[in-house]
Amino acid sequence: MKNWRVSPNLVELQTTTNNYSSFAQALDLQPGADGLFIGKLGGFPVGLKFIDPPGGLLLLFQIRHWLKADAPQLKSVVYDSDITGMLADKKLEIEFDERIAWLTLAVQDDQLESTEVLRALNSVLKSFETAHLIGDPDLCHYCQKQRVDTLSSAEGKVAQICPACLDERLNKRDKEAVSTGRDAVPIFLMSPGAAIVGALLWAVFWIGHTVLFEHLNSDRIFIPRIVVISIMAVVGFFVGGPVGWIIKQNRRRGKAASASAAILFASLAVVAGEICYLAWFIYHEFGFFSLSAAVHVMPTFYGENDPMFLAEKALTGFVCVAVAYAIAKPTEPKLKL
Repeated sequence: MKNWRVSPNLVELQTTTNNYSSFAQALDLQPGADGLFIGKLGGFPVGLKFIDPPGGLLLLFQIRHWLKADAPQLKSVVYDSDITGMLADKKLEIEFDERIAWLTLAVQDDQLESTEVLRALNSVLKSFETAHLIGDPDLCHYCQKQRVDTLSSAEGKVAQICPACLDERLNKRDKEAVSTGRDAVPIFLMSPGAAIVGALLWAVFWIGHTVLFEHLNSDRIFIPRIVVISIMAVVGFFVGGPVGWIIKQNRRRGKAASASAAILFASLAVVAGEICYLAWFIYHEFGFFSLSAAVHVMPTFYGENDPMFLAEKALTGFVCVAVAYAIAKPTEPKLKL
């Protein structure tokens, strides 16, 4: 591989936090997706992202190589004394992953124009070259056979990959995203039990709510809004949570089946829980327990009750369904580069 050096004109680069693109472009890195700048340095595909937390600036470099995470070459990288010192002082961190090295450099805003960043990057890449983290810089990092002239980027990562290897990974991701009707069967068989648990918890909460108001001998209690929201969140977690959790146990669940089951059975949990609550209320007032009577009086109960109380219940029910959906929703398969 040819020796390389950063161009001297980079030393004179003047950059501010509002002009990160000038710094990246001076490194021959071009804007990509998701705030990533990509290009090749010393034969290595490099991605750069600026992270601007309070009190400083982080330069997150991703340096692509073609070795697996357990390759012995990754353990044999030797850095010069300056880099070793920066690693010891936590000014620089280097972590190796599958075919990628993450280099995080912490600098002050006014240090972005200094040569320290450029010297560090130059030194690290030369160490990688010496440790043979890459062979022919123009070959695909996956099959190591096909020539690649253009870098690819996806999901915040830069990659040197040929069309055939990219298509293979895209097809694999698409297959993981496909759900068959057979996969939905266990979801709809397991969810009713979780809905029953959620219904009982819903009923218990509102029974406790009613008993509390009776004990205080008041039809209104002034509670801070943040407390009300917190209570709704807790009820939503305990009522919708079991439905979402049981759906989540199906590792092969599809998005459509998961969403449908979560919305359906969380809603059923709320409705069944409300029926149980009304059955208790009838027993509490008249001394007999009847689920059918609870269903019969529901229209009258809701028509004559306090609108604010009903709105509170409706919002809580919505939170229950939202919680179940959020827990059950499968993670979108990622493109593995």
